[in-house]
Amino acid sequence: MKLTRPTFFGPRQLGGGSLLRILASILSVALLLSAGGIVGYRYGRYQTLRPPASIANANNVNGSTDGVNFGVFWQAWNAVDANFYGDLNPQKRLDGAIGGMVSGLGDQFTDYLPPTQNKLFQSQLAGSFGGIGAELNVQSGVLIIVAPLDGSPAAQAGLKAKDVILKIDGAETGTLSFDDAVNKIRGPKDSIVTLTIARAGTDKPFDVKVTRDIVVVKSVTTAKLGVSNQIAYVKINEFGQGTTALFQSALTEVKNTGAKGLVIDLRDNPGGYLQGAADDIGMLLPASIASDKPMLAKRIAVEERFKDGHTQDDPAGTTSILPELPTIVLVNAGSASASEIFSGAMRDYNRAKLVGSKTFGKGSAQNLFPLDNGGSVKVTIAKWFTPLGIGIDGKGLQPDFIVDLPANTQTSTSDIQVQKALQLLGAQ
Repeated sequence: MKLTRPTFFGPRQLGGGSLLRILASILSVALLLSAGGIVGYRYGRYQTLRPPASIANANNVNGSTDGVNFGVFWQAWNAVDANFYGDLNPQKRLDGAIGGMVSGLGDQFTDYLPPTQNKLFQSQLAGSFGGIGAELNVQSGVLIIVAPLDGSPAAQAGLKAKDVILKIDGAETGTLSFDDAVNKIRGPKDSIVTLTIARAGTDKPFDVKVTRDIVVVKSVTTAKLGVSNQIAYVKINEFGQGTTALFQSALTEVKNTGAKGLVIDLRDNPGGYLQGAADDIGMLLPASIASDKPMLAKRIAVEERFKDGHTQDDPAGTTSILPELPTIVLVNAGSASASEIFSGAMRDYNRAKLVGSKTFGKGSAQNLFPLDNGGSVKVTIAKWFTPLGIGIDGKGLQPDFIVDLPANTQTSTSDIQVQKALQLLGAQ
């Protein structure tokens, strides 16, 4: 398989603005997008690959850094230049070299984003993009759907979490590079892409036709549930730009209407901004907390532990809106990263019970380093832990009440997981 460069998102601005902190959220942005509606592309200087001055001579096999002989790389580069019978595209070679370097680390969340892919990545964070609207990831060498976005073309076409994409318009994904797969799924609004899907519980692969559209992600939606509509329902689709303001508005409305309970739906939420999740956590906590556990007393949302041994405690937001209203958080295998931060904190503070199925298990943090060519390198730099020091990387969060949806069942405001939440809140 050549699908080795999944894209993840969820940055927050750091310092002077050149470095973005990502809690990666298994969102393969580039595969979701069409060609329309994209702005902010920065063209870089990448026409010519030039080695550092210290190893400018390709025959200098002694050129090295930290014991690595970079002269060998330039020998190989020149050998290809002199002998390859075919298209010598220097940009594709550069992208391939950087991609190979980071993939050689063996970490699925450390990644190279070429300029076009980086542009699409950034456009996703603005909350409006074109394409099919599904979070994707590469696992065990195959392209899978983590979750279709709520109301997206992918969801309307019946695509589900854990679906495996075998073909894109007849082309096997195993024969495609990541960028080629991106370009095949992208397309103009109202055009159709045919995905060949393998799904657990089905006898054989089947085709799904998806009509591409401009997808506008509304990160927070609300409803009223229960026999007397006294249970507030708030669904957070992602922790993106604007989510915190929408969540604050939703909780304020819940408070003003005198709801008797609250259901927060994080199912199929791939994550997003760490700061957004931390701010949202704070809205459901008391302004001050008396506890013999220091992290709880300090209202910490998440702890990050770095390679050099130092730690960073990210505090919950200071705006407290509903610190006591009985609350249930819904989760599933599509709940990842920032969603797991939120859910883990809610449980550690004994603020909410978790209902649903085990979460994805994304417990590492990345930095996004911009490159001169308009691309970027995303590097895993830390692991994160819940306020009580619980690590979820590769394990996920086990709900307090396990309620698995039947196979091939779409989530809704009336499914059995929601019904369990309403039962726990005394609304049935």
